[in-house]
Amino acid sequence: MVECLLAGLLVGLLAGVAWYLLVPDVTVSVGDDGEPRLGTSAASGVFAYDAWFMVVGSISGLVLGAVLFTRHRRYPVVAVVALAVSGLVGSLLAWRVGVILGPEPVEARATALDNGGKLTLDVGLEAYGVLLAWPIAALVAVLAVSAWLDDRAPVSPRHPPPPPPGVGTVADEPAPSDVGPRPVS
Repeated sequence: MVECLLAGLLVGLLAGVAWYLLVPDVTVSVGDDGEPRLGTSAASGVFAYDAWFMVVGSISGLVLGAVLFTRHRRYPVVAVVALAVSGLVGSLLAWRVGVILGPEPVEARATALDNGGKLTLDVGLEAYGVLLAWPIAALVAVLAVSAWLDDRAPVSPRHPPPPPPGVGTVADEPAPSDVGPRPVS
C-alpha cells in the first residue's frame, strides 16, 4: 500500500518538526575538562525529549492507523503490515528530522567554551524504544476500528448483500405444470 507509506513519510516530516518545537531547551554547563555536565534539571529535560517523541508518535500512529485502516479494510492483512511498516518509517524520519533541526552535538560546541560556560543540549533520543510508539499506536487503532465497525456489512456497493432466506429461491418459482392453461378433462 503505497498510500500508507507516503502518508507515513509526510506525517513523519510533520511529526519531526512538531517534536522539535515541543521539546524544552536543556542547558548544560561545561566542566574543567571541557566535557558537558548534566544537572538534575538537565536530566529531566533529556527525559522530556523521549516523552514528547512518544506523545507525538502515538498521536500520529492513532490518527493514521484509524484513517488508513478504515479506507483499506477490504485487505486487512496488507493494511496492517503497511501500517506497521509506514509507522516505523515515519517514526525514524521524525526522529532524524528533529535531530537535524536541533543544534549540532554538544561535544563539538563544548571545546570552544570556557570552564562553566553554558550551552543548549542537542535534540535526540536516549530510549530508542519510543521509536516503536507510532507503529504500536497504529495497530491499536486497527484493533479499535475492527471492533467498532461491523465487518459483516458490505464494504463495497459492487457486492450487494445476499437476499433474505426464502426470497428469490427455486422453491418460490411456480412449477412447470402450474404455468399455462389446464387441460379440459
